[in-house]
Amino acid sequence: MATIQDRHNPSRKVTVTANGELKIIGNQPDGSIRVTETGDESKIIDDVSSTNITFFCYAPPGTDVGSAAWKIKIIDETGGYPVVKYADGDDEYDNIAADRNNLSYS
Repeated sequence: MATIQDRHNPSRKVTVTANGELKIIGNQPDGSIRVTETGDESKIIDDVSSTNITFFCYAPPGTDVGSAAWKIKIIDETGGYPVVKYADGDDEYDNIAADRNNLSYS
């Protein structure tokens, strides 16, 4: 296994496992990656919390992850192909990013 560490942000790492899988470990306590887009919105990408599901959370810059001001969608690949679903079944900015694992998606 090899690990590459971001010299500008040492808490962000990319690891290649023994069987050749690429894993990205983010700088958030849960392993997710928080990226701030230029002026438009903050974004969290989380592919470590749940197997075969990637979470995408969007909110205005500076929004706390505990605020009900996030639009959250997932790409669910549990059926063998990608399916996009939204928290609460809509693309409204009314969800809590910290609770993304406990929301219902459709």
